[in-house]
Amino acid sequence: DDQVMVEVFAKSMLPPKSISVGGALLRSLVFPGWGNSYAKGGGAYWLMGIAAWGAAGGAFYFNNEAYNALEDYKDATDGETRDQLFTDAEDHHQMQQNLMIAAAAIWAVDLIWTGIQAGNVKRKNRTKLSMGYYYDPMVRKPMVSFTYRLN
Repeated sequence: DDQVMVEVFAKSMLPPKSISVGGALLRSLVFPGWGNSYAKGGGAYWLMGIAAWGAAGGAFYFNNEAYNALEDYKDATDGETRDQLFTDAEDHHQMQQNLMIAAAAIWAVDLIWTGIQAGNVKRKNRTKLSMGYYYDPMVRKPMVSFTYRLN
């Protein structure tokens, strides 16, 4: 009767991709969607950045237009032209405010979403099963090990 005894040890040689929640939030602060792309490993999250920066750029443009219309209003002498320029300045100012609110809302939603996504990915990356190998000098043979974590 021959008996065979097998002992297996595992040790992970490659750690799982580490996601920093702070790093993801910092990326989303600079360019909305970048933090989600970092956390999830890609995706079309960059569209949020285009929308946010587009809204901010539009707000800057309409702010400039409102200023120009108001300056033209100050210089105008015709009553009808003055009324039209003042109305234009008010309309441009309202559009500028709406676009700034939209940009701020996009940024805020993206920061919250990125924090949630990055936190979920970080928790998910904890591996339960790991495998490794080493050389055991006692038996003078290479060994393979497997470890299963219950939590």
